[in-house]
Amino acid sequence: MIIRLLAFASLFLLTVWAIAAEVTLIRFDKEAKRVIVTDGVAERSYKITEKTKFIAVDKKTGATKDVPYEKAVDGLTNPKAQGVLKLDITVQDGELIEAKMPGRKK
Repeated sequence: MIIRLLAFASLFLLTVWAIAAEVTLIRFDKEAKRVIVTDGVAERSYKITEKTKFIAVDKKTGATKDVPYEKAVDGLTNPKAQGVLKLDITVQDGELIEAKMPGRKK
């Protein structure tokens, strides 16, 4: 009984596990709503959903600001960002939960 309970608890922890990492944008597939990134070792693809949160981070102050999806797409589809833009992402079950990116100067 205890072994089954421990197995269930372990399974539960694995299903809610979210991974955070710093990655570099390779490209963004707007039609499929997928972001393709590399962590320096492997290329990975993550699905963007309605729950995905985009955040701009000020390099100097560290202040954060939520970014609407449409504005985030502008940055992700910019040809100058491909292979250069660094993102701090949180993923779970192949879906992008949160993406922090450098804020743009106005």
